[in-house]
Amino acid sequence: MSFVNDIGKVATALGLFASAIKSGESWTPACEQAQKDAHEALTRIGGIADGLEGSVRLQSHYAAMLNAYDDGQRLTFQDGAAWLERLASLKAPTPD
Repeated sequence: MSFVNDIGKVATALGLFASAIKSGESWTPACEQAQKDAHEALTRIGGIADGLEGSVRLQSHYAAMLNAYDDGQRLTFQDGAAWLERLASLKAPTPD
């Protein structure tokens, strides 16, 4: 199962829930399945986020050790969010 598919399952569930609430319809079997799918998807997404945090922590630890060893200038990151911000800044188009 891919991350994109998981996001799609969560979005589908939210759409079904919003539609049922707005229209005053009762909870349908489709809503029950969407709830189950969304819960499973969010569990996987949470695992990916935990993995990113651990990976960034390990990378930053080794970068700091190597910087101390060779006076390097490797980047370290406080957490996964900081790493994602750096990644976004590298992908952002630069003004001409």
